[in-house]
Amino acid sequence: MQKEAAMIGLTVKYKKTIMLLCKMAIVFSALALYMFTLFQWYETAALFYRGNYVIGMLYGFLLIAFCSSYGCFRIGVLRLQELVYSFMLSITLTNFAAYFQLALTAQHLLNPLYMAGLTVVQIAAAVILYFFSNRIYFILYPARDVVAIHSGSVSDHAIINRFEQIYDRYKMCNMCLESEGYAALCAAIDKQSSVLLCDIERNLRYDLISYCYENNKRLYIVPSLQDIMINNAHETQISDSLVYLCKNRGMTTEQEILKRGMDIVLSALGVILTGPIMLITALCIKLSDGGPVFFRQCRLTRNGKGFMLTKFRSMVIDAEPDGEARLATKNDQRITPVGRCIRRLRIDELPQLFNILSGSMSIVGPRPERPEIMDQYADVFPEFQYRLKVKAGLTGYAQVFGKYNTTFEDKVKMDLLYIERYSLILDLKLMLATIKTIFVPESTEGLDEGEALPAYKEEDLHL
Repeated sequence: MQKEAAMIGLTVKYKKTIMLLCKMAIVFSALALYMFTLFQWYETAALFYRGNYVIGMLYGFLLIAFCSSYGCFRIGVLRLQELVYSFMLSITLTNFAAYFQLALTAQHLLNPLYMAGLTVVQIAAAVILYFFSNRIYFILYPARDVVAIHSGSVSDHAIINRFEQIYDRYKMCNMCLESEGYAALCAAIDKQSSVLLCDIERNLRYDLISYCYENNKRLYIVPSLQDIMINNAHETQISDSLVYLCKNRGMTTEQEILKRGMDIVLSALGVILTGPIMLITALCIKLSDGGPVFFRQCRLTRNGKGFMLTKFRSMVIDAEPDGEARLATKNDQRITPVGRCIRRLRIDELPQLFNILSGSMSIVGPRPERPEIMDQYADVFPEFQYRLKVKAGLTGYAQVFGKYNTTFEDKVKMDLLYIERYSLILDLKLMLATIKTIFVPESTEGLDEGEALPAYKEEDLHL
């Protein structure tokens, strides 16, 4: 018994190391299979002794870069099928790049079937490794007991429900209303290892954060917009006092120039590469019902400036006969058969590349909203207009990590987080992550039938 207890204690102590080894096994298995394929079937592309180490290092670096971007190492955080899908995308892109690198080395095109077979074998090996890594993770990290402290609002219940759905990571043992009082809430916190603080009264929140810190409780906090605003604050020293500096000035001139340059180059390249796809799509739309190919609508961009957004038409002609703004719903009858297909693959968004070229939009930024919808949201949640501090984007933080039917409050938080953390590296990461979301149907879902706009009533939002 003592030996078993000692073994368990040793395992828990080195659980991060164990999980690191699991991640390394996934990468090294893919790398080993690649090197085997190189020597077995692509020997004309192989270099002399030390040169092959360089080829392997480049392949491993590229694979790790893609895996990091797509969350392949988030074992225990993402679902098993999401991990496998992320790895499939990462290894496909890596092998695609590696094939052309080998072709350049060999100075002629190589047989792509061996690389395709390699990809299939690598994915099969990864599925097995992910399965066992996932099992190991949940042995090392069992579900945490959580007490939720909330205000009783609709948004708080939605957040608690999301925790409850991830039952293998969180066990919601208790839910307490903030009205129960500080003493009762502290007593409830003492019984659990983790605490979820929802949108509760500010002073009570500060007191409970201090209590959790004093008692070494793991703390999950639903951030307010103010929390996000200071998220990227800089530490500075005023005499012997520590001060947080929030510049709140947006992008620097240098960042704006670089971002605009990247927008022009990538959107022009996108128009050239997707030209045949756009031509085929236009023909399909025209032949399906004889209506117009494009759909143009006024949207808002930086500083509330309006512009005419262009998309491929995915709905029936005159989808809003009364002129009232309506978001798409699940199984929306207004969406045409061709429209359903191009919406699922995001092809309907491609004409926005011309909006980017003209300067109305950026490749990365908050989703461009209609003035009517912006007004409705802003009446309930004035901070929604903070999204207009930067240009609207073809893709963005909320588009990648949220869904079409993500609540407007969560969209604001995601977009504000992007604005406060802006960098060209973040833009590149979001562009790469967008490729993954193209094939995830949940991100194109509409609202449930009959869902009001906005999604929450004013009294449910603690503003």
